[in-house]
Amino acid sequence: MFWLTILAVATLVIDYLATALGVKKRGGSFFGTIGSVIGLVGGLALFQIPGMLIGCFLGALLGELLHGHEFEKASHIAVGALLGYATATVLKLGTWLIYAVVIFYHIYN
Repeated sequence: MFWLTILAVATLVIDYLATALGVKKRGGSFFGTIGSVIGLVGGLALFQIPGMLIGCFLGALLGELLHGHEFEKASHIAVGALLGYATATVLKLGTWLIYAVVIFYHIYN
């Protein structure tokens, strides 16, 4: 169970890091990174999964606009935040699969 706890913490960290790396990979700034993370948390609090997607995009977009990028460049960076979040989601699905295997193994053995 210790390793499952470590895996759960790692997925939380990867969730935010992958989003931040998506922003950085597209040329984003610190403002875009912080905006995307705030948007993820705020979106989750307000509208669950769709809110996280919208919040991630809008947070990165607003952060980059505040930083001084033009709308086209800021939206390009915000898409990078979404791609980072999508990558993290795929990793979370893999983690859930590991949880399922461990749980079913312990139930049936």
